[in-house]
Amino acid sequence: MNAFLQRYNVGRRLGVAFGILILLSGLLVASGFSTMIQARAQLDSIVKNNMIKIRLSNNMRSANADIFIAMGTLAMVTSQELNDQAAENVKQKRELYTHERKALEAFPASVAGRKLRDEIDAARTVARGLNDQIIALAMQNKNDEAQMLMVEKARPAMLAWQAKIDDNVALQEKQTQHSYEQAVAAMNRGKAQLIGGGVAVLLISSLLAFAITRSLTQPLSRATRAAESIAGGKLDNDVDTQANDESARLLKAMSKMQQQLRSLIAAQTDMAKRHDDGRFEQATRGRHRVGGVAQWRVGPDDHP
Repeated sequence: MNAFLQRYNVGRRLGVAFGILILLSGLLVASGFSTMIQARAQLDSIVKNNMIKIRLSNNMRSANADIFIAMGTLAMVTSQELNDQAAENVKQKRELYTHERKALEAFPASVAGRKLRDEIDAARTVARGLNDQIIALAMQNKNDEAQMLMVEKARPAMLAWQAKIDDNVALQEKQTQHSYEQAVAAMNRGKAQLIGGGVAVLLISSLLAFAITRSLTQPLSRATRAAESIAGGKLDNDVDTQANDESARLLKAMSKMQQQLRSLIAAQTDMAKRHDDGRFEQATRGRHRVGGVAQWRVGPDDHP
């Protein structure tokens, strides 16, 4: 790892390391942001769609219940005034139901929801036809026939219609619960991603810091030891390197300096040796000259 890192300058190493950390941090933020968007979408679905659909379905159910009560009033033997009030109430509740049903249709529905809406409309068509017959009989004061029709056909049809609306409300509540669970799951995923991503960024940061620090301190330590050894007079330090960074350039410079010092010392040693050899030769020639003069001064006649 050090050999690979030392191929590049320190600035490039640090730049790449910081770039990796920035990229990881950006990915972590993007992941958390994406998860929050998913959670927000689920919450929007709960608030803006499911809750409104539940409210509309409850209004439809309430209108249906009021129509049921008004139909009971019409089927009973009452005054014309009460019949007129009940008929007007039926008209108003039908208008309210129609308005809420159209509003519900504006929202998208699942396959099950679409099926329930069709079944609600079919049940309403049946119940409405029977209720119209009861209203007509009541207005003609044929209450016995109206009550018989109410008990035998209209009441079961109204209950079937109400049951379909109840099923639709239950479906909306189930979908709301599902959306809530998805939102919670998205937030939990976001939390896990942030924690996991933070730990990963921390580990990668630590590894990068360790690797880069080691790639710097090892050659600097070698250079420091070599400088201390050179200062102490030791010139055979191992400072060879194949790296190309600033620390390697320092080691290579120290290697050249060490080589130049060895060459300088060798040259000085050679010069000193030559100087010493020259002095010895000169001294030898001097002694030879002194000996020759002495022999010249002592001739044959001087011997006893």
